[in-house]
Amino acid sequence: MKEDMTREETAKILHTHLLETGQAVERMPLNSPQVVEGLLYVPTGIAKIYGVNDRGLTINTDLLFTSEWFLLEADSYLSSDQFFLEPLRHSSLQFLPLEGLSLKRESLQVFCYPFTKARLRRIHQQKVRNHDFALEARLQFLLADFMKYYGEKKGEFMHMPAYFRHEDLASMLKTSRQNLTTTLSKLKASGTLRYCRKEFVIPYNNFTALTR
Repeated sequence: MKEDMTREETAKILHTHLLETGQAVERMPLNSPQVVEGLLYVPTGIAKIYGVNDRGLTINTDLLFTSEWFLLEADSYLSSDQFFLEPLRHSSLQFLPLEGLSLKRESLQVFCYPFTKARLRRIHQQKVRNHDFALEARLQFLLADFMKYYGEKKGEFMHMPAYFRHEDLASMLKTSRQNLTTTLSKLKASGTLRYCRKEFVIPYNNFTALTR
């Protein structure tokens, strides 16, 4: 395998491997003693990384978007807490074991680095933006940010599939599910947004104001 392979060539090889040996997964442990090293890929929707501590508390820590790759290695998460990756609603996740791949580990690390960097940037931007806002504003900013990637303009509104359950949004915003549900109800009653199990809808004018 040549060493100066482009990202496009690497992606093409990996997609061929996915077609041949890719496995659909519902949940992948990231730091169990039996962790299987490999590549995880999101063909559609969004996948979430979350941790479970020794008290059973679940915290969402990271997200993978459509077409993003994640390199799972034995030392990816050195923690006594348990970490997992799983697809959200209307989403899918595929796994490629490292064993049998025609690409070297070092090449895969280089290939996956831009995805890791993009996730870190999204996380830190969201934390900074939301620090001093009330929950209603923080929730609107969060949904608008996701709509940049997954939203579709239909008439005077932006529509996005409802990938997130209430507990997912509550975890991202560091609040309780009850507070999150109450806030969603207030925003829905005021006409600021609409939502159901299928999708979230925000007036386009609101979306542009939130994403300036």
